[in-house]
Amino acid sequence: MEELDLKDVYNIMRKRSWIIALSIIIMLIISLVLSLFVLETEYRSSTTLIINDGKSYEYNGDFISIITDERIIKTLKEIAKSSLIINQVIDDLSLDEEFLDINENMKVDIVENTGIIKIEVDYKEANTSRDIANRIASKFIEYVDKHSKTLGIKVINKAETPLKPIKPNIKLNLVIGGILGSSIGVLVILSLEYIDNTFKSAKDIEEKTDLPVIGKISKITEKTDENIFNIDDSYKMLRININSLTQNNIYSILITSSEPLEGKSTIVSNLGVAMAQNNQNVLIIDCNLKKPCIHNVFDVTNDGGLTNLLENYDISYKELIKSTYVKNLDILTAGYLSIDPSNSSEFLDSIGMKYLLEEVQSNYDIALIDSPSLLSTADAAVLSTITDSTILICESNKTKINKLLESKQILEKLNINILGVVLNKNTIY
Repeated sequence: MEELDLKDVYNIMRKRSWIIALSIIIMLIISLVLSLFVLETEYRSSTTLIINDGKSYEYNGDFISIITDERIIKTLKEIAKSSLIINQVIDDLSLDEEFLDINENMKVDIVENTGIIKIEVDYKEANTSRDIANRIASKFIEYVDKHSKTLGIKVINKAETPLKPIKPNIKLNLVIGGILGSSIGVLVILSLEYIDNTFKSAKDIEEKTDLPVIGKISKITEKTDENIFNIDDSYKMLRININSLTQNNIYSILITSSEPLEGKSTIVSNLGVAMAQNNQNVLIIDCNLKKPCIHNVFDVTNDGGLTNLLENYDISYKELIKSTYVKNLDILTAGYLSIDPSNSSEFLDSIGMKYLLEEVQSNYDIALIDSPSLLSTADAAVLSTITDSTILICESNKTKINKLLESKQILEKLNINILGVVLNKNTIY
Protein backbone atom coordinates (compact mmCIF):
# COMPACT_ATOMS: atom_id res chain seq x y z
CA MET A 1 0.00 0.00 0.00
CA GLU A 2 1.38 3.36 -0.98
CA GLU A 3 1.91 6.17 1.51
CA LEU A 4 -1.38 7.86 2.29
CA ASP A 5 -2.02 11.48 3.19
CA LEU A 6 -4.82 12.61 5.49
CA LYS A 7 -7.21 13.16 2.61
CA ASP A 8 -6.61 9.63 1.35
CA VAL A 9 -7.22 8.17 4.81
CA TYR A 10 -10.42 10.22 5.21
CA ASN A 11 -11.74 9.05 1.85
CA ILE A 12 -10.86 5.44 2.57
CA MET A 13 -12.65 5.56 5.93
CA ARG A 14 -15.68 7.25 4.38
CA LYS A 15 -15.88 4.69 1.61
CA ARG A 16 -15.80 1.77 4.07
CA SER A 17 -17.54 3.51 6.97
CA TRP A 18 -20.07 0.66 7.09
CA ILE A 19 -17.30 -1.58 8.45
CA ILE A 20 -16.73 0.78 11.37
CA ALA A 21 -20.49 1.04 11.99
CA LEU A 22 -20.89 -2.76 11.90
CA SER A 23 -17.88 -3.26 14.18
CA ILE A 24 -19.27 -0.77 16.71
CA ILE A 25 -22.71 -2.43 16.69
CA ILE A 26 -21.17 -5.89 17.21
CA MET A 27 -18.97 -4.71 20.08
CA LEU A 28 -21.90 -2.89 21.71
CA ILE A 29 -23.98 -6.08 21.56
CA ILE A 30 -21.10 -8.13 23.00
CA SER A 31 -20.56 -5.56 25.77
CA LEU A 32 -24.26 -5.58 26.65
CA VAL A 33 -24.48 -9.39 26.69
CA LEU A 34 -21.36 -9.68 28.85
CA SER A 35 -22.64 -7.03 31.24
CA LEU A 36 -26.11 -8.55 31.63
CA PHE A 37 -25.43 -12.29 31.50
CA VAL A 38 -21.75 -13.13 31.90
CA LEU A 39 -19.85 -10.75 34.17
CA GLU A 40 -20.32 -11.31 37.90
CA THR A 41 -22.28 -8.66 39.75
CA GLU A 42 -20.56 -6.85 42.61
CA TYR A 43 -22.01 -4.59 45.29
CA ARG A 44 -20.06 -2.14 47.46
CA SER A 45 -20.79 -1.37 51.09
CA SER A 46 -18.81 1.02 53.29
CA THR A 47 -18.47 1.72 56.98
CA THR A 48 -16.90 4.90 58.40
CA LEU A 49 -15.05 4.87 61.74
CA ILE A 50 -13.43 7.59 63.86
CA ILE A 51 -10.48 7.18 66.24
CA ASN A 52 -10.12 9.24 69.42
CA ASP A 53 -7.58 9.40 72.24
CA GLY A 54 -9.84 8.26 75.07
CA LYS A 55 -12.46 5.57 75.53
CA SER A 56 -14.85 8.07 77.12
CA TYR A 57 -14.98 10.05 73.87
CA GLU A 58 -18.32 10.30 72.17
CA TYR A 59 -18.58 11.73 68.67
CA ASN A 60 -20.47 15.02 68.86
CA GLY A 61 -18.81 17.06 66.13
CA ASP A 62 -15.87 18.08 68.34
CA PHE A 63 -12.70 16.91 66.54
CA ILE A 64 -10.19 18.25 69.09
CA SER A 65 -9.61 14.84 70.68
CA ILE A 66 -9.32 12.91 67.41
CA ILE A 67 -6.09 10.98 67.03
CA THR A 68 -4.09 12.29 64.04
CA ASP A 69 -0.75 10.60 64.74
CA GLU A 70 0.15 9.11 61.38
CA ARG A 71 1.98 6.11 62.83
CA ILE A 72 -0.93 5.09 65.02
CA ILE A 73 -3.45 5.48 62.21
CA LYS A 74 -1.34 3.42 59.78
CA THR A 75 -1.00 0.70 62.39
CA LEU A 76 -4.74 0.63 62.93
CA LYS A 77 -5.31 0.48 59.18
CA GLU A 78 -3.15 -2.65 58.88
CA ILE A 79 -4.95 -4.27 61.82
CA ALA A 80 -8.35 -3.62 60.21
CA LYS A 81 -7.44 -5.63 57.10
CA SER A 82 -5.32 -8.28 58.84
CA SER A 83 -6.10 -11.99 58.57
CA LEU A 84 -6.80 -11.99 62.32
CA ILE A 85 -9.87 -9.80 61.76
CA ILE A 86 -10.83 -11.29 58.40
CA ASN A 87 -10.79 -14.92 59.58
CA GLN A 88 -13.16 -14.07 62.42
CA VAL A 89 -15.54 -12.41 59.95
CA ILE A 90 -15.42 -15.46 57.65
CA ASP A 91 -16.25 -17.77 60.56
CA ASP A 92 -19.03 -15.55 61.92
CA LEU A 93 -20.76 -15.17 58.54
CA SER A 94 -20.00 -18.71 57.30
CA LEU A 95 -18.52 -17.35 54.10
CA ASP A 96 -17.18 -19.56 51.31
CA GLU A 97 -13.46 -20.22 51.16
CA GLU A 98 -13.28 -18.00 48.10
CA PHE A 99 -13.70 -15.10 50.47
CA LEU A 100 -10.31 -15.86 51.98
CA ASP A 101 -9.03 -13.51 49.29
CA ILE A 102 -11.14 -10.72 50.71
CA ASN A 103 -8.18 -8.33 50.63
CA GLU A 104 -8.63 -8.24 46.88
CA ASN A 105 -12.14 -6.90 47.39
CA MET A 106 -11.55 -4.90 50.56
CA LYS A 107 -10.21 -1.41 50.87
CA VAL A 108 -9.23 0.51 54.02
CA ASP A 109 -8.58 4.23 53.55
CA ILE A 110 -7.61 7.06 55.89
CA VAL A 111 -9.22 10.43 55.27
CA GLU A 112 -6.25 12.79 54.98
CA ASN A 113 -5.37 14.84 58.11
CA THR A 114 -8.14 13.19 60.14
CA GLY A 115 -8.62 10.20 62.35
CA ILE A 116 -11.38 8.83 60.12
CA ILE A 117 -11.10 5.35 58.62
CA LYS A 118 -13.32 4.18 55.75
CA ILE A 119 -13.77 0.46 55.14
CA GLU A 120 -15.15 -0.63 51.76
CA VAL A 121 -16.13 -4.17 50.80
CA ASP A 122 -17.10 -5.44 47.33
CA TYR A 123 -19.08 -8.67 47.12
CA LYS A 124 -21.42 -10.43 44.72
CA GLU A 125 -24.42 -10.21 47.09
CA ALA A 126 -25.71 -6.86 48.37
CA ASN A 127 -26.76 -8.01 51.86
CA THR A 128 -23.59 -10.00 52.41
CA SER A 129 -21.50 -7.01 51.31
CA ARG A 130 -23.23 -4.91 53.98
CA ASP A 131 -22.81 -7.60 56.67
CA ILE A 132 -19.10 -8.05 55.92
CA ALA A 133 -18.37 -4.33 56.16
CA ASN A 134 -20.23 -3.98 59.47
CA ARG A 135 -18.72 -7.18 60.92
CA ILE A 136 -15.17 -6.08 60.03
CA ALA A 137 -15.86 -2.78 61.82
CA SER A 138 -17.20 -4.50 64.94
CA LYS A 139 -14.34 -7.03 65.12
CA PHE A 140 -11.85 -4.23 64.58
CA ILE A 141 -13.39 -2.18 67.42
CA GLU A 142 -13.36 -5.25 69.71
CA TYR A 143 -9.69 -5.84 68.99
CA VAL A 144 -8.71 -2.21 69.69
CA ASP A 145 -10.83 -2.08 72.87
CA LYS A 146 -9.17 -5.29 74.11
CA HIS A 147 -5.58 -4.24 73.42
CA SER A 148 -5.59 -0.48 74.06
CA LYS A 149 -6.73 1.51 77.09
CA THR A 150 -6.13 4.91 75.53
CA LEU A 151 -7.67 4.55 72.07
CA GLY A 152 -11.33 4.47 71.25
CA ILE A 153 -13.06 3.75 67.93
CA LYS A 154 -16.63 4.61 67.09
CA VAL A 155 -18.81 3.95 64.03
CA ILE A 156 -19.85 7.17 62.32
CA ASN A 157 -21.72 5.64 59.37
CA LYS A 158 -22.91 2.08 59.48
CA ALA A 159 -22.92 0.12 56.20
CA GLU A 160 -26.31 -0.14 54.52
CA THR A 161 -27.57 -2.47 51.83
CA PRO A 162 -26.41 -1.08 48.45
CA LEU A 163 -29.26 -0.55 46.00
CA LYS A 164 -27.20 -0.75 42.78
CA PRO A 165 -24.23 -2.89 41.81
CA ILE A 166 -20.91 -1.23 41.04
CA LYS A 167 -20.02 -3.98 38.59
CA PRO A 168 -20.63 -4.50 35.82
CA ASN A 169 -20.82 -0.82 34.90
CA ILE A 170 -23.03 -1.15 31.84
CA LYS A 171 -22.58 2.44 30.66
CA LEU A 172 -18.80 2.26 30.97
CA ASN A 173 -18.70 -1.14 29.27
CA LEU A 174 -20.78 0.20 26.38
CA VAL A 175 -18.44 3.18 26.01
CA ILE A 176 -15.43 0.83 26.03
CA GLY A 177 -17.21 -1.45 23.57
CA GLY A 178 -17.90 1.48 21.26
CA ILE A 179 -14.27 2.61 21.38
CA LEU A 180 -13.00 -0.92 20.78
CA GLY A 181 -15.50 -1.38 17.96
CA SER A 182 -14.41 1.78 16.17
CA SER A 183 -10.73 0.89 16.69
CA ILE A 184 -11.26 -2.62 15.34
CA GLY A 185 -13.20 -1.20 12.39
CA VAL A 186 -10.37 1.18 11.53
CA LEU A 187 -7.79 -1.62 11.79
CA VAL A 188 -9.90 -3.86 9.55
CA ILE A 189 -10.24 -1.10 6.94
CA LEU A 190 -6.50 -0.37 6.97
CA SER A 191 -5.76 -4.11 6.69
CA LEU A 192 -8.14 -4.47 3.76
CA GLU A 193 -6.58 -1.43 2.13
CA TYR A 194 -3.11 -2.91 2.65
CA ILE A 195 -3.98 -6.25 1.01
CA ASP A 196 -6.27 -4.72 -1.62
CA ASN A 197 -4.50 -4.90 -4.99
CA THR A 198 -6.98 -2.85 -7.00
CA PHE A 199 -6.68 0.68 -8.32
CA LYS A 200 -8.40 3.41 -6.31
CA SER A 201 -7.48 6.64 -8.03
CA ALA A 202 -5.94 8.28 -11.06
CA LYS A 203 -2.83 8.82 -8.95
CA ASP A 204 -2.64 5.04 -8.37
CA ILE A 205 -2.83 4.31 -12.08
CA GLU A 206 -0.27 6.87 -13.19
CA GLU A 207 2.25 5.91 -10.49
CA LYS A 208 2.00 2.16 -11.07
CA THR A 209 1.61 1.99 -14.86
CA ASP A 210 3.31 5.16 -16.15
CA LEU A 211 0.23 5.65 -18.33
CA PRO A 212 -1.69 8.93 -18.40
CA VAL A 213 -5.24 9.01 -17.08
CA ILE A 214 -7.20 10.81 -19.78
CA GLY A 215 -10.62 10.56 -18.15
CA LYS A 216 -12.35 9.97 -14.83
CA ILE A 217 -15.93 8.80 -15.17
CA SER A 218 -18.16 9.37 -12.16
CA LYS A 219 -20.09 6.48 -10.66
CA ILE A 220 -23.81 6.40 -11.47
CA THR A 221 -25.56 5.63 -8.19
CA GLU A 222 -28.83 4.50 -9.81
CA LYS A 223 -29.35 3.42 -13.40
CA THR A 224 -32.51 4.75 -14.98
CA ASP A 225 -33.76 5.39 -18.51
CA GLU A 226 -32.88 9.05 -18.02
CA ASN A 227 -29.20 8.46 -17.25
CA ILE A 228 -28.33 5.66 -19.68
CA PHE A 229 -26.54 8.37 -21.62
CA ASN A 230 -25.14 10.28 -18.68
CA ILE A 231 -23.21 12.86 -20.68
CA ASP A 232 -21.88 14.86 -17.78
CA ASP A 233 -18.66 16.86 -17.60
CA SER A 234 -16.56 13.72 -17.13
CA TYR A 235 -17.41 12.51 -20.67
CA LYS A 236 -16.96 15.98 -22.10
CA MET A 237 -13.50 16.17 -20.51
CA LEU A 238 -12.67 12.72 -21.91
CA ARG A 239 -13.74 13.91 -25.38
CA ILE A 240 -11.61 17.06 -25.04
CA ASN A 241 -8.58 15.07 -23.91
CA ILE A 242 -8.91 12.56 -26.75
CA ASN A 243 -9.31 15.27 -29.38
CA SER A 244 -6.33 17.12 -27.94
CA LEU A 245 -4.13 14.02 -27.97
CA THR A 246 -5.16 12.83 -31.44
CA GLN A 247 -5.15 16.22 -33.21
CA ASN A 248 -7.50 14.74 -35.83
CA ASN A 249 -4.76 12.33 -36.96
CA ILE A 250 -6.38 9.23 -35.46
CA TYR A 251 -9.51 7.79 -37.03
CA SER A 252 -10.06 4.54 -35.09
CA ILE A 253 -9.80 3.98 -31.35
CA LEU A 254 -10.08 0.59 -29.69
CA ILE A 255 -11.63 0.74 -26.22
CA THR A 256 -10.92 -2.32 -24.10
CA SER A 257 -10.14 -3.40 -20.53
CA SER A 258 -8.17 -6.05 -18.72
CA GLU A 259 -11.16 -8.15 -17.68
CA PRO A 260 -14.90 -8.28 -18.45
CA LEU A 261 -17.54 -6.03 -16.88
CA GLU A 262 -15.38 -2.97 -16.30
CA GLY A 263 -17.63 -0.58 -18.24
CA LYS A 264 -16.27 -0.64 -21.79
CA SER A 265 -19.57 -0.62 -23.65
CA THR A 266 -21.11 2.06 -21.45
CA ILE A 267 -18.10 4.32 -21.91
CA VAL A 268 -17.94 3.69 -25.67
CA SER A 269 -21.63 4.60 -26.00
CA ASN A 270 -21.49 7.73 -23.87
CA LEU A 271 -18.23 8.88 -25.43
CA GLY A 272 -19.79 8.45 -28.86
CA VAL A 273 -22.74 10.62 -27.82
CA ALA A 274 -20.42 13.27 -26.34
CA MET A 275 -18.39 13.43 -29.55
CA ALA A 276 -21.52 13.55 -31.72
CA GLN A 277 -22.81 16.45 -29.67
CA ASN A 278 -19.56 18.19 -30.56
CA ASN A 279 -20.49 17.94 -34.26
CA GLN A 280 -18.14 15.03 -34.90
CA ASN A 281 -19.38 12.27 -37.17
CA VAL A 282 -19.01 9.15 -35.05
CA LEU A 283 -19.32 5.45 -35.85
CA ILE A 284 -19.42 2.88 -33.05
CA ILE A 285 -18.49 -0.63 -34.15
CA ASP A 286 -19.41 -3.54 -31.87
CA CYS A 287 -16.55 -6.01 -32.19
CA ASN A 288 -17.54 -8.05 -29.18
CA LEU A 289 -18.77 -10.90 -31.33
CA LYS A 290 -19.29 -13.37 -28.48
CA LYS A 291 -21.25 -11.05 -26.19
CA PRO A 292 -22.45 -8.03 -28.20
CA CYS A 293 -24.44 -5.38 -26.37
CA ILE A 294 -24.22 -2.06 -28.27
CA HIS A 295 -27.50 -2.83 -30.02
CA ASN A 296 -29.19 -3.10 -26.62
CA VAL A 297 -27.77 0.23 -25.48
CA PHE A 298 -29.22 2.04 -28.51
CA ASP A 299 -32.33 -0.12 -28.72
CA VAL A 300 -31.80 -1.42 -32.26
CA THR A 301 -31.82 -4.93 -33.70
CA ASN A 302 -28.67 -7.02 -34.00
CA ASP A 303 -29.61 -8.65 -37.29
CA GLY A 304 -27.21 -7.62 -40.01
CA GLY A 305 -23.93 -6.31 -38.71
CA LEU A 306 -20.16 -6.74 -38.68
CA THR A 307 -20.25 -10.52 -39.03
CA ASN A 308 -22.36 -10.28 -42.20
CA LEU A 309 -19.91 -7.80 -43.65
CA LEU A 310 -16.86 -9.93 -42.89
CA GLU A 311 -18.53 -13.09 -44.26
CA ASN A 312 -19.62 -11.43 -47.51
CA TYR A 313 -17.29 -8.85 -48.99
CA ASP A 314 -19.88 -7.99 -51.63
CA ILE A 315 -21.96 -6.21 -49.01
CA SER A 316 -21.25 -2.52 -48.41
CA TYR A 317 -20.86 -1.45 -44.80
CA LYS A 318 -23.31 1.37 -45.56
CA GLU A 319 -26.09 -1.20 -45.99
CA LEU A 320 -25.54 -2.42 -42.42
CA ILE A 321 -25.12 0.91 -40.65
CA LYS A 322 -27.90 1.69 -38.15
CA SER A 323 -28.76 5.27 -37.32
CA THR A 324 -29.43 6.30 -33.73
CA TYR A 325 -31.62 9.01 -32.26
CA VAL A 326 -28.43 10.97 -31.60
CA LYS A 327 -27.48 13.26 -34.46
CA ASN A 328 -24.07 12.49 -36.05
CA LEU A 329 -23.89 9.07 -34.35
CA ASP A 330 -24.23 5.75 -36.21
CA ILE A 331 -23.53 2.21 -35.11
CA LEU A 332 -22.47 -1.02 -36.75
CA THR A 333 -23.77 -3.85 -34.59
CA ALA A 334 -21.92 -7.14 -34.18
CA GLY A 335 -24.50 -9.27 -35.95
CA TYR A 336 -24.91 -12.96 -35.28
CA LEU A 337 -21.77 -15.08 -35.28
CA SER A 338 -22.20 -18.06 -37.58
CA ILE A 339 -18.70 -19.48 -37.10
CA ASP A 340 -17.15 -21.23 -34.13
CA PRO A 341 -16.80 -18.52 -31.41
CA SER A 342 -13.30 -19.79 -30.64
CA ASN A 343 -12.24 -18.57 -34.12
CA SER A 344 -13.52 -15.02 -33.65
CA SER A 345 -10.01 -13.57 -33.45
CA GLU A 346 -9.14 -14.96 -36.89
CA PHE A 347 -12.40 -13.53 -38.16
CA LEU A 348 -11.48 -10.05 -36.88
CA ASP A 349 -7.93 -10.33 -38.20
CA SER A 350 -9.21 -10.52 -41.76
CA ILE A 351 -8.56 -8.27 -44.74
CA GLY A 352 -12.22 -7.28 -44.61
CA MET A 353 -11.89 -5.77 -41.11
CA LYS A 354 -8.83 -3.78 -42.09
CA TYR A 355 -10.54 -2.57 -45.24
CA LEU A 356 -13.63 -1.56 -43.25
CA LEU A 357 -11.61 0.68 -40.92
CA GLU A 358 -9.96 2.35 -43.90
CA GLU A 359 -13.24 2.78 -45.77
CA VAL A 360 -15.20 4.43 -42.94
CA GLN A 361 -12.61 7.23 -42.72
CA SER A 362 -14.22 8.89 -45.73
CA ASN A 363 -17.58 9.29 -43.97
CA TYR A 364 -16.72 9.53 -40.26
CA ASP A 365 -14.37 11.65 -38.18
CA ILE A 366 -13.80 8.86 -35.67
CA ALA A 367 -14.61 5.16 -35.28
CA LEU A 368 -14.92 3.85 -31.71
CA ILE A 369 -14.36 0.11 -31.42
CA ASP A 370 -16.00 -1.83 -28.57
CA SER A 371 -14.16 -5.09 -27.99
CA PRO A 372 -13.91 -7.97 -25.51
CA SER A 373 -11.50 -7.62 -22.61
CA LEU A 374 -7.83 -7.98 -23.41
CA LEU A 375 -7.00 -10.89 -21.09
CA SER A 376 -10.11 -13.00 -21.74
CA THR A 377 -9.64 -13.50 -25.48
CA ALA A 378 -7.23 -12.70 -28.29
CA ASP A 379 -9.82 -10.54 -30.07
CA ALA A 380 -8.80 -7.26 -28.40
CA ALA A 381 -5.10 -7.82 -29.11
CA VAL A 382 -5.89 -8.49 -32.78
CA LEU A 383 -8.03 -5.37 -33.05
CA SER A 384 -5.34 -3.24 -31.39
CA THR A 385 -2.97 -4.01 -34.27
CA ILE A 386 -5.36 -2.68 -36.94
CA THR A 387 -6.69 0.41 -35.11
CA ASP A 388 -4.85 3.70 -34.75
CA SER A 389 -4.87 3.81 -30.95
CA THR A 390 -6.10 2.00 -27.84
CA ILE A 391 -7.70 3.19 -24.61
CA LEU A 392 -7.73 0.98 -21.51
CA ILE A 393 -10.68 1.09 -19.10
CA CYS A 394 -9.91 0.69 -15.39
CA GLU A 395 -12.73 0.37 -12.87
CA SER A 396 -12.05 1.89 -9.47
CA ASN A 397 -11.81 -0.71 -6.67
CA LYS A 398 -12.19 -3.57 -9.16
CA THR A 399 -9.39 -3.62 -11.73
CA LYS A 400 -6.42 -5.45 -10.27
CA ILE A 401 -3.02 -3.80 -10.53
CA ASN A 402 -1.29 -6.88 -11.94
CA LYS A 403 -4.02 -7.36 -14.57
CA LEU A 404 -3.72 -3.83 -15.93
CA LEU A 405 0.07 -4.12 -15.96
CA GLU A 406 -0.25 -7.40 -17.85
CA SER A 407 -2.57 -5.72 -20.38
CA LYS A 408 -0.10 -2.87 -20.83
CA GLN A 409 2.71 -5.36 -21.38
CA ILE A 410 0.73 -7.19 -24.10
CA LEU A 411 0.03 -3.95 -25.96
CA GLU A 412 3.61 -2.73 -25.65
CA LYS A 413 4.92 -5.99 -27.09
CA LEU A 414 2.66 -5.36 -30.10
CA ASN A 415 3.96 -1.76 -30.35
CA ILE A 416 0.45 -0.41 -29.84
CA ASN A 417 -0.13 3.30 -29.33
CA ILE A 418 -1.81 3.42 -25.91
CA LEU A 419 -3.65 6.71 -25.75
CA GLY A 420 -4.20 6.41 -21.99
CA VAL A 421 -6.40 5.01 -19.26
CA VAL A 422 -9.97 5.95 -18.34
CA LEU A 423 -10.84 5.50 -14.65
CA ASN A 424 -14.42 4.28 -14.46
CA LYS A 425 -16.73 4.60 -11.44
CA ASN A 426 -14.48 7.15 -9.83
CA THR A 427 -15.99 7.54 -6.34
CA ILE A 428 -13.67 8.94 -3.67
CA TYR A 429 -10.79 10.80 -5.25
